[in-house]
Amino acid sequence: MLTVAQNYTPIELFPNPATDRIFVQVPPSFLGITNIYVSDINGRIFSTVELNLSEQDQALLRRVELPLNGLTTGYYILNIRNGNDWRAEKFVKR
Repeated sequence: MLTVAQNYTPIELFPNPATDRIFVQVPPSFLGITNIYVSDINGRIFSTVELNLSEQDQALLRRVELPLNGLTTGYYILNIRNGNDWRAEKFVKR
C-alpha cells in the first residue's frame, strides 16, 4: 500500500513550460545534502546540483535557478533527493 507522508510538500516548478531556465522551490523539510537532477523521460541525466541545506536556510526562499542550456525542446523530469525522500515533477522545455 502506498501512503503519503503527513508533511509531504510537492515540488514547485516555474515557469512551466520553460525556455532558458526553470526555478524550483525546495521543500522546507529537506535538510542536509540535497541533490537536484534534470533527466529526460528515458532517465538520462543532463544536469545535477548538490545543495547542503541547514535549518537556517528554512527562513530563506529556498528557490534554485537551473539553466536549461543544451536541452532540446521536449519533456523532462526534475528530481529532488534528500536522504530517503525523493520527489519528481515533469516540465516542458520549449
